[in-house]
Amino acid sequence: MKAVMYKSLIAVCLFGASLTVKAQVPAASAVLAGHDVSINSVSAYLELERSINTLGTSLHDAFVEHPNLQYRPVYGDEGQTLGYIVTGAGSAKEANAISSLLIELDALSAIALSVDPQFLPSAKTDRVSKREAQN
Repeated sequence: MKAVMYKSLIAVCLFGASLTVKAQVPAASAVLAGHDVSINSVSAYLELERSINTLGTSLHDAFVEHPNLQYRPVYGDEGQTLGYIVTGAGSAKEANAISSLLIELDALSAIALSVDPQFLPSAKTDRVSKREAQN
């Protein structure tokens, strides 16, 4: 167990040391390097939302598979999140994969929080019956 934690810590430290972190979007530059991260349409926002939901599903599956799973953020000198220490994942490979999911989720959520409101989908104001909601 300790070996897995130490291997994960080393991987997180190595990954964190290689980051060029922006103050506004933690770890986004490393995770999404070479990708256009600007949200300039409703469809781009919906794609971002789908990506966040997919990551959430993957993390949920990891917690179901590893009931003792725990994670802790690793912070840099300026308070930015550099990575995550993951324990209870069973192997260093799985811990590193979960850490990567958490970093990517952090980056995508920071992007989602900075989206210009004009590109957010309009809210539905129609009321839905209880029967329709259950279907």
